[in-house]
Amino acid sequence: MNSNFYSGLWALAVPRRYSSNARPRTPALKDVRGVLPAHQRRSQAKQAAMISTGLQFLEKRGFDALSIAELTAANGFSVGSFYARFEDKDAFFRAIQTTALGHVLARAEELLAPERWKNASAEEVLTAFVGFFSGNVNRHRGFLRAVLQHESTQPGVWTPMRASGAAMATLLQTVLAPKLTGLPKDQREARIGFAVQVLYGTLINAVLHDPGPLALGDKALDRELVSMMSRYLGLKTKG
Repeated sequence: MNSNFYSGLWALAVPRRYSSNARPRTPALKDVRGVLPAHQRRSQAKQAAMISTGLQFLEKRGFDALSIAELTAANGFSVGSFYARFEDKDAFFRAIQTTALGHVLARAEELLAPERWKNASAEEVLTAFVGFFSGNVNRHRGFLRAVLQHESTQPGVWTPMRASGAAMATLLQTVLAPKLTGLPKDQREARIGFAVQVLYGTLINAVLHDPGPLALGDKALDRELVSMMSRYLGLKTKG
């Protein structure tokens, strides 16, 4: 694969910058418990701005330290503007989670579009996926800590995270399974699913405990994860 192809994949793993007039498409929040309808464009823009700022705050501090007054002041809004769109802080957290996961899944769907990988090797697919997955966990490590912290008082908070991981595993299975010619066809999807489970567990452990010897964000960690998963999936590896 040429360098332009890999440059395109890298662009998917790097967070995009949006102007106030060009925000990313916000996933539907109508089914999120406690999120009040925002029908007008101006109201939707305020809702999106608070969610974006809330995610930034969660990356730097825990859920308990999230201040509604500070959040609204950072956007030039009143506290009343917050409660016109979210019933309470828990509803706001659910909105942040839904939005963040929606954006990551949209990027994953773009990355793992089957036509991208028609002529790629299994190793190339796996390397790109691990880089994407690891990059997102590293970028949102503060948010992940906040989710785990919040789950101690709100059971079920991790459920959307688990569903997101499963959805990305399914996307990978669609692209990668046909390329795993060294494995029986009836084993390929299960093997990919478990490989992603190990990947997810390793990265979350790095977020919470940083056990070493390789740290989250270290390219060597990605390389070793790719090597480990490749062997488990029956791929030939260098060295």
